Parts: sequence; C-alpha cells; structure tokens
Amino acid sequence: VAGIVPARACRHPVDRTEVRRIVREVGPSVILQGTSLDSWEERWLIEAARADNVRCVALVEWWSNFARSFSSPGTSDLRYLHDAVAVPDEDARDGCLSQGIPRALLHVTGNPYWDHLAALPEGVLCGASRRTRASMGIPGDAVLSLMVSSNLRNLDLDLGYTERDFFGSIAPLLEFTEKGKPIRWAVKPHPGESAEELGRLLEHFALEAIMITGIPAFDLIAASDCVLGMCSS
Repeated sequence: VAGIVPARACRHPVDRTEVRRIVREVGPSVILQGTSLDSWEERWLIEAARADNVRCVALVEWWSNFARSFSSPGTSDLRYLHDAVAVPDEDARDGCLSQGIPRALLHVTGNPYWDHLAALPEGVLCGASRRTRASMGIPGDAVLSLMVSSNLRNLDLDLGYTERDFFGSIAPLLEFTEKGKPIRWAVKPHPGESAEELGRLLEHFALEAIMITGIPAFDLIAASDCVLGMCSS
C-alpha cells in the first residue's frame, strides 16, 4: 500500500553485537519499529540507537500489553521506550496512557491499510465482495464473520489468552442475527500455524467455519461484514 521497498533485509537471527554493527553501518536518521513482545532484537536496536543518538519511532500494532512491549522481560519498567509512539486509534492511546506511557510521546496516526480501503470507490469493494462470496458459497443475505487466527498457543509467550480462549468465546454465539439473517463463519489461519491443528481446535469447540486458503486479504476484507482478530490487524 505504501510502496516502500526495503533496500536490504536480515533473514537470520542476530545478536546485540551484530545489531549495533548494522546500525552503525547503515547510519540511519531514524529507526522505525513494530512492537512485538519480548523481542530482544528490538531492545538491542533501541540500545544501539541511543548510543548513536538516533531517534526511534514505534508503531503499536495491537490493543494490549502496551507497557510490556517497551520493557524488560516480565516487567513494565518502560526501559526501552521510544522517542515517539504511533498508535492506530484513541483506544490504543488511552491504553498506553493507562500503563504509564507519557502522553507527549503518543501520536494517533490511524492504520494506513484500513485508511487505504476506506478511500477506495464503493464499486471496487462491492465487486470484490460479490466475487469472493460467490466463490465461497456465501448467500447474499448472510452475514460473513471472518476470524483471523494467530499462533500464540505455540509460542513461548504468556499474554493471558490463546486461540483456545478466542474460539471458545465465539463458539456459543448465535447462528442468526436479531433480524433472522444467517451468520456464516470463516477462519484465516496464521502463516505460521498448522491448518490441520487449527481444524482440530475448531472441531473441539464444535465451531463450523470455512477454512480460508488462497484468497487474497483484500478480497476477504471486502467480502466480510465483520473481522475478528486477537492481536494486530
């Protein structure tokens, strides 16, 4: 969407020494980071940036664990807080404030991907919606709810919830809206998630959902009336 093409990429694990070497070799004016949880690479980048007086900007990608994303492992000490923090909306800003992140560092920037979709002509979205729903066998009067899965249960993280909580909360929901429209569920597996394992998890909760494979994200968003996720969007 933004048309940004990386000049280089690091596709292997790095340690603190290599992170510092890369920063000094590149000589950036600013470092832009996401906000993964317990990523030592991100912490090392902050250290290297401070050592070389390079400004760091963070992009908050989800709506929980704000302070932990900028802190030492298992704490909320904000030791690795950036010079500026971009948040997608007011809810994320308020969440950051409630966990001690200074207001002066926070900037509500929106989400470029969603802003891009909102700016498209209605005919583009409607056309993609009709084609995608037809290919999925979704009736025109049905409400399509897309669940975007994650892979937290297989990671060495403790966020207080996993996909089991996510799907367990969805399973008891009604099959029809208050106006009698049928609700159809679809699930998009995480790239690092086993579709077979995900299928067993859905079966455990007796949750009937279409397993999505091979449909572009844009078409899925256009076809869906509701998108549910666990972490970042």
